[in-house]
Amino acid sequence: MLVSLALLSPSRALADELPKDTNQIESLTPEQAKTLLAEFKGEQLDLNGLTTLDADTAKALAECNWTSTV
Repeated sequence: MLVSLALLSPSRALADELPKDTNQIESLTPEQAKTLLAEFKGEQLDLNGLTTLDADTAKALAECNWTSTV
C-alpha cells in the first residue's frame, strides 16, 4: 500500500511523536495516524518508510476524505 499524502506542516503534537520527514515513519498506531491526518496541511503526504501497517491503522488512514488528482 502506497500512501502518498510530502510536506508536513510543523506541528507541536507531531513533533513530539513523529519525525518531520514522514518518510522516516516506519510504523503508526491508529491514534498517530489520526493525529497525522488531522494536523496535515500539505498537498501530498509520503509514508514510504512504513514497514508495518495493521488493519486498524489502515482503516484510520483510509477514513481521510482526500480525493486523488492523479
